[in-house]
Amino acid sequence: MRVFLSIRLTQKMRNALENVIRDMKRSGAKGNYSLPCNMHITLAFLGEVPGVEGIEEALDEVEFQPFELKMEGFGHFGELYWVGLAEQPLLEQLVKNIRRVLDDNGIAYDRKKFRAHITVARRVQAAYPIRVRIPRESMEVTAFSLMKSERINGKIKCTEIACWEAGKKK
Repeated sequence: MRVFLSIRLTQKMRNALENVIRDMKRSGAKGNYSLPCNMHITLAFLGEVPGVEGIEEALDEVEFQPFELKMEGFGHFGELYWVGLAEQPLLEQLVKNIRRVLDDNGIAYDRKKFRAHITVARRVQAAYPIRVRIPRESMEVTAFSLMKSERINGKIKCTEIACWEAGKKK
């Protein structure tokens, strides 16, 4: 099972990101666009795991407080395009707390430097500069989730396995 830890987006954030995708398409950009139901902020990618019981138990140790996230910026890592997020120290702290717990429990994860973003398209090709308007949308983060990703009928589907709420320790 392929799993990752993420912040799930509100419907308002997903709607705003759909507008960004529309702008990209109007600019003539071709690519594999993210489905709104799959949009999220990845906190840690764990990859293929045989089961999640030990992972769930370890993550019960993560503590954090609610915080606000705001969309800010647009860019790409090669052919992967994203919408950025305004700097948020509490998001950075949540990622550190999660990674510390994973390390303390010997749970492997992708150790790439965390860069707060929401992927909107992969394998993008454009003959002209891509022009988008980034909506002034924000959301309160009150939880993070353990998600699985699987290919069903040729499409990626992300499903929540477990969720941890802010301010609560089990």
